[in-house]
Formats: sequence, C-alpha cells, structure tokens
Amino acid sequence: TGGGGGGGGRPAELGSTRCEHRSSGFRVAAGVAASSPSAAAVVFAGLAATWARRCCRDGRPSRGGGRPTARQAFQVSVHAVGGRAAEATWEASAVGEYLARLRDSPMPMKVEFIYHKNDGQLLKALSSMKANALILDERGAMLTSEVFSELVFDRLSTSGSRLSFAIGSFSGLPAELRRLPAAELGRESPDGGPLRELLSLGTLTLPHRLVRVVLVEQLYRAVEIKRGSNYHYGDPLAS
Repeated sequence: TGGGGGGGGRPAELGSTRCEHRSSGFRVAAGVAASSPSAAAVVFAGLAATWARRCCRDGRPSRGGGRPTARQAFQVSVHAVGGRAAEATWEASAVGEYLARLRDSPMPMKVEFIYHKNDGQLLKALSSMKANALILDERGAMLTSEVFSELVFDRLSTSGSRLSFAIGSFSGLPAELRRLPAAELGRESPDGGPLRELLSLGTLTLPHRLVRVVLVEQLYRAVEIKRGSNYHYGDPLAS
C-alpha cells in the first residue's frame, strides 16, 4: 500500500512542489523561479504539473491524496467432512500460520474452512455453490506446484475470484464425486456452470488434519509463484 497524501485542503508536498487549495481552485507552485531558463526549472515544472493532476481532480482534492485502494482478497472455501482440529495441535498452528500469510500477502487470499458432519452435507453444499470446485481424491490430477498455481488462478478468474476445495471423510468420497473428471487446464464447463474436478495431492496416505496443512501451504506457494517471490525457489521464510 502506498503512503497517503493530504485531503480536505491540506497541502500535499513533493519536494518543493505543492498543490494548494484556493477558493478559485487549485494552483501549482514550483520551488523554482518561473523565469529561470534552466533545465531544472523545466523538470520541476513538469513534476509540479504531474503531481497536480494526481492530487487535484475537477477542482477538488482527490480523496486520500492518490493513495491506492486495498486489493480485494480472493475468496477460497475448503469444505471438509469431519471435525475441526483442536487449536492446541501443531496442525492447527501450521494452518493458522499459512492462513495469516495468505491474508497479509500483497496478493491477499482469504481461506475459510467449513466442516460437515457427513457426505450428505458435503454433497448438498457442493450442489448449491456457484464457484468452481476442486475435490481432493487419489484419482484426481497430480500436478506440479507451478501447474497447481496456474490452475488455481485460472479457476478463480472464471468464477468471480472465488474457488472451493473439498476433502472427503476417512472412508473416501461418495460415488457421485468419484465419477468427476480429473482437473485439467483449459477445461470449460459444457453447460456454462461451475466446474467440479478431482485433484490429487499425491499417492501417499496422509491424515486428514495433515492434508489441510499441505493444502493451505500449497495455496500460499501458488500465490508466491504468481507473485514471483523467492519462496518457491528455496527460501521458505521469504514473504
């Protein structure tokens, strides 16, 4: 986020250039004599005009002095069958760490966990949601982190910056979900509705609470890959 200038008639200064509010409107006062023929005078006059356009619009101060608005966060929901992990467990602490990183990222992503008591509740939730959904299953597509990042942002872009994931019970997914196709870049919904696809995090068997950790870490990694930070390339403490 950028630093804010002044609003409501308070001068906004850039070096010796300032934008002043007067009853007749706004005028730019450069800290160089107008009669000076030097190149510096020309440069400062140009800066003054540029700054005036940024802080003054239509004869009024721009709200917030040109400060950019906060970027709207991507919305991701993770639907899981089973109970929430106790807050004192290391898994919950790890999930919380990555949720905080995602929330505070320059490319923010808000991730919400929604828990269901049984498969029936999960199916009902998936049938009513309008966002694309990736359902975790061993029959799903196994992707590299780079391709996973592409897939996540592709699916976000085609469903209003929203995306859902689903994690089945310990006994696996219900038959209705196991018949879904494996996730694939470039796929379009045949009926124009939201996509429902299977995604695999690997062939190893993992406890469900650990799956949640892996998923949110990969979401954070996907964001950092998209941003081009050093996190994916060997610096796990990079932000």
